[in-house]
Amino acid sequence: MVAANQVYHSKVVHAIQAMAMFEAKKAVKRQLQAERKKISWYLPRDITIMANALLEERWDQFIAKAKASAVVQEVREECERRERRRLERKSKHSIYGSPQLTRVSVERISCSQRGIDDQRLRQGIH
Repeated sequence: MVAANQVYHSKVVHAIQAMAMFEAKKAVKRQLQAERKKISWYLPRDITIMANALLEERWDQFIAKAKASAVVQEVREECERRERRRLERKSKHSIYGSPQLTRVSVERISCSQRGIDDQRLRQGIH
């Protein structure tokens, strides 16, 4: 499971927020269908308002589902891949020589160190 105070890159935060909202909207639509109501009876903004309320109620559940999604994993991997490439390019063009960049040192300086923690992630949802 993900640590409670883990730090995320801003692109990963955006992906988590988008996936959490997507899951909340799906849950609202399933709830309306269970009540035998048609989704077309509701404006999209009303569904979004209901999804925001549901997201506030069950924040942990939706965020956990979003963090586990394949989309977020893909964004996180892409971010880490770009950061490794950036560090490799930076080390090749260093004016003080070309220090060897090991895999361990690249992982220590990952994109998550420039990121956003869980607390700020929660504040980003409206």
